[in-house]
Amino acid sequence: MSEAGPHLLFCGDPHGDFTALRRAVARARPAAVVLLGDLDLERPAAEEFADVIAAGIAVLWVPGNHDAQATRWHHHLIAGGLGAGALHGRVLSVGGARLAGLGGIFMEAVWRPGAAPGRPPWRTAAEWLAAHPEHDTLPGLLRGAIWPADYDRVAALAADILVCHDAPASHRKEYGALDALAAAVGARLIVHGHHHESYAATLGNGVRAVGVANRATWRLPLADAVTPAPDTPPDRPPVPASG
Repeated sequence: MSEAGPHLLFCGDPHGDFTALRRAVARARPAAVVLLGDLDLERPAAEEFADVIAAGIAVLWVPGNHDAQATRWHHHLIAGGLGAGALHGRVLSVGGARLAGLGGIFMEAVWRPGAAPGRPPWRTAAEWLAAHPEHDTLPGLLRGAIWPADYDRVAALAADILVCHDAPASHRKEYGALDALAAAVGARLIVHGHHHESYAATLGNGVRAVGVANRATWRLPLADAVTPAPDTPPDRPPVPASG
């Protein structure tokens, strides 16, 4: 795929190392950077990406499970000054391409689609807290969970691309619920991180899926954002990172 022309630059789980992302931005300036979660920010997001923003490049993101595990990581992302680029639960448009986001992962303690007994009695974090009075606040780990209300909110949207942290049925650690979600929003492409593997595949419902490995990047021309281009493997990450 040519690096020329307007494009989206997707970045897999950086885990605090944004070197590969900055190199990819320098090679060919994208219309927007789309971060797939697990940023592990050691400073506020607006400060971390000040150079990218100053270059006129939009920064979009979904949260990952790691972003909830440390209070500072969570605060630097959620309250870090890049709220305008938050994709979780809503749609943002770049160059005519509509991106919907669903951050976090499915967790057994909250909701694992396809597992018994099905949907839990709580749809939101507030309902979970009401059902667990032994907790005064939501445990940090659960801040990175996908709640049924999050899923339902995204399902009511319309988009060309579904951006997730967790994986659809194209991955062996999969959730077919994300295939169904892509179909519900009308997306023809799912891009996800989390599993630190780069691949491209086609789901049973015809939706394309692209996994982007940790610290890897993948370019999607805006011209192909509504009708995704043929399979093109994401750039390989320079350094592996732990789950």
